[in-house]
Formats: sequence, structure tokens, C-alpha cells
Amino acid sequence: WGPPGAPGGSTIAIELAVELARGGRRVALVDADTHSPSVALQLGLADEGPGFAAACRQAERGELDVGELARIGIPLGRTGVDVLTGINRPSRWPELTDARVTAALEVCREWADYTVVDVAAPLERDEEIVSDLDGPRRNAATLAALRAADLVVAVAAADPVGVSRFLRAHSDLRATIGATPVAVVAN
Repeated sequence: WGPPGAPGGSTIAIELAVELARGGRRVALVDADTHSPSVALQLGLADEGPGFAAACRQAERGELDVGELARIGIPLGRTGVDVLTGINRPSRWPELTDARVTAALEVCREWADYTVVDVAAPLERDEEIVSDLDGPRRNAATLAALRAADLVVAVAAADPVGVSRFLRAHSDLRATIGATPVAVVAN
């Protein structure tokens, strides 16, 4: 996670996944960004079939298992990283609901030794700005992934604007994740 302003969170997520895979560990790299998904584009992977959205739909139906994740994940060369690409159009964000994301990430825990999830910056719950209180939320995927995390890597751009944005957003991050450990990376 990182505050708005492109601090390099997706790049850090990719590099972290590759480093974690060293030594034979299996790593899942998940693009759960509902505002500007970019993992597939950065890695030169096809994004016409968003793997994570498909995993989320199957998880909701109780049909997602390790075998299905292996089928829809895209191996990143011989790195030991399998990628679940993000939505290929930001308008598809309603597919990544809180319940779906939570269920899909639970199966990822069985599938991989480590799961690295790239998420969007906004942490607003946006209930007050919509009339349909039971409808999907644009930031639900980010909030669900952060709540499910064992460790949050918070990325700050290493310049005055980036540090200021990070410091302002840090309290919202803490309110979202509670006591979950945070590793801060200045990029």
C-alpha cells in the first residue's frame, strides 16, 4: 500500500514477490488495485482475462481451490512467482467485493508460501456518499486485503511531497489495519 501520488507500490510489490521466491518458495503476486491496476502491464503479461477477478467470482461460489488458482495464475518465467492479474478496466471494480477478496486471499494462503497483494491508495469506506448501503464499494478490495495482511509494506515516495502524503495517510492506514505490523519503504 502507498498513499496517492504513485510512490512506486506496484514496482515494490513485483520486486518483493521476486525476492521472496528466491530459494524455491512459491509466491503469488495479486493485483487487487481497483483504481489503476498495473502489474500485468509492468510485467508485459496479457491482461485480457483478469485472474484475480476470476478467482474472486469463483471464491464467492465456493469453487476456488488451489488447482484452480494454478490454472488461472500466470507463471512469471522461472521465478517461482505466479501472477493473478488485475481487472483490465477500472470500471470492473464491482467484481472485487470485500467478501470475494477475503475468500480468494484465504485460498491463496493454501496455494503459495507468500502472497504479495498490490492495492489501491484510497482507504475511504465511502458509505456516506452512496445511497445503496449494501452495494459494492470501490475501495473494498484494498480494505479487505489490508485487513487480511500479516504484514503491510507501506511505500512512500522519498521526496517532500511523498513523505507529507504518507504521513497524512498513515493514521488512516493504522485505523484500517489495527495492530498489523507495517514495514515502511521510502522509494
